[in-house]
Amino acid sequence: MTNAIRTAAFALAALLPAALHAGKDCALAHIRAVDGAGNAVECKISHDGNVLGATPAFISGLETNRTYRLTLSANGYRDETFEFRAADRTPAAHTARMTLDSGTVDFTSEPEGATVTVNGVPRGATPVRVAKIAKGTASITVEKEGYAPEERSVGIDPGCELSLSFRLKPLPSSLRIVSVPEGARIYVNGEFRGAAPVDLGATPHGVYGVKAELAGFATEERAVALEAGKARVEEFRMRSTAGNINVITKPAGVDVYLDGALAGTTKERTGSEESLPLTLRGVDGTKSHKVTFRRAGFAEKERKVESWQVSPGGTKTMRVNMQALFIPDFLVITDTGREATGVLKSRNPDGGITMTVKPGVDELFPASKIKFSRKLRDGEALPQTGK
Repeated sequence: MTNAIRTAAFALAALLPAALHAGKDCALAHIRAVDGAGNAVECKISHDGNVLGATPAFISGLETNRTYRLTLSANGYRDETFEFRAADRTPAAHTARMTLDSGTVDFTSEPEGATVTVNGVPRGATPVRVAKIAKGTASITVEKEGYAPEERSVGIDPGCELSLSFRLKPLPSSLRIVSVPEGARIYVNGEFRGAAPVDLGATPHGVYGVKAELAGFATEERAVALEAGKARVEEFRMRSTAGNINVITKPAGVDVYLDGALAGTTKERTGSEESLPLTLRGVDGTKSHKVTFRRAGFAEKERKVESWQVSPGGTKTMRVNMQALFIPDFLVITDTGREATGVLKSRNPDGGITMTVKPGVDELFPASKIKFSRKLRDGEALPQTGK
């Protein structure tokens, strides 16, 4: 015997002390309640304001030929009051058919998973079927994190079945994009949005393609998902692809250009024809480069550096021998009338002159043989050597 049945039996028996103790005939009864579809409904059983238990209840000890007035009540149903009479000792049964005093609503939302609150009481997450909503005007709230809540007032008739759909409006999101080191060029869905850090406020939720570029570092790309109403910080830790190039020239004093921009000038090294190293730092290892060498009086030189030759964090050494140009800049006239031109190399203490008269050929002009000498002006027409 269930607690409900036991409670009902004992409670009703307490109403009939005369029957139980005076030896009168007693009857048995089974009381149950169902809804319109025939499904069992647990109802509170009351008699003269006293709660006797809950259906289904098997009751013993009823006085025969006596009429009992019982009331069944359940949340969402109208109270059902009926008279019950046990005519003899044969077990009797009474089934009460409960009438809805409430309505049922099917709730859906986009997106799903929104909390449904009915008259201030949470009733589950969409999609959800909420039954036993009291008749009258129901206050409905549907809400989900990241979306603006929606409120409605809905009229509920006894026994009604409604379907309500809600399309929630997403709250704006925000995205902050940072890079380490700072300054990476940021592209969102292919559109340049500035140098990091970049703040994108009031951005619709969704998935965005974000790319970060910085010279000397590998390009980073990723998909970034923004949730409705949430702020997100996306960090790009850039991976260096840069290396260094040590440039040594012979002679020193050479201007060095990297991809057309002057990177520096090599300095003299004491006791050596070669220069001190000039370090070109942060050379991007993701692409090839052009290094150009220039010095007055020497033929311009150019070297190509392939991407594979620059290792991240490494240093490549490049040695360059400049080729001197033969550009006569001095004139000597000897006592025999010879006019000699060439590149002045040195003046001797006794007044003699050493001059390069043609590539790789130096000639000494003794002071006693020099009738006249001078430096040639730029652009001056040169006499024929050897006269």
